[in-house]
Amino acid sequence: IAGTSGASSITRTRGLGGAGSGGTSRLYPAGPAAGKMGTVNDDMRPEAPGPRVLVIEDSPDLAALLRVKLEQEGLAVRVVADGLRGLAAARRDEFALIILDRRLPGLDGLEVCRRVRAFSDVPILMLTAAGDVDQRIEGLNVGANDYMPKPFDARELVARVHAQLRARRPVPREGFAL
Repeated sequence: IAGTSGASSITRTRGLGGAGSGGTSRLYPAGPAAGKMGTVNDDMRPEAPGPRVLVIEDSPDLAALLRVKLEQEGLAVRVVADGLRGLAAARRDEFALIILDRRLPGLDGLEVCRRVRAFSDVPILMLTAAGDVDQRIEGLNVGANDYMPKPFDARELVARVHAQLRARRPVPREGFAL
């Protein structure tokens, strides 16, 4: 994620070792959100007044940064780290939007999307490193409303979140004239 004018950002580094790194790019936080990194929390802060967003993301650093950016926008954010817990949260609670990683432990993001579509029309924004065209089309075909490949610009993510939330708001009929 890249931000501007003091915004939080994520920087890319190559193959830092550890399980599954295999020399591929990984995302790491930088900026003000970096101090809030750690494990992915399965919680929603009660003081958040805005629409509820479920983030299903297994990277603790990215999940924490998403939480910070979305809460700065006045949204109530719940983060879960695997597909099974994400699906359970989507069934149990009502959310205005789901941000869903494609590659998740427990149940992959495509299957989570398919199963959510069986009981809900909540907007789903897939946010994932699986970014080639065929994979994006597959994500959209199983029910995602939007798809953003990583790395991404935080401003664009916020704009897409707001666009999905706007699309769900009813248009007032009184006083509306063309």
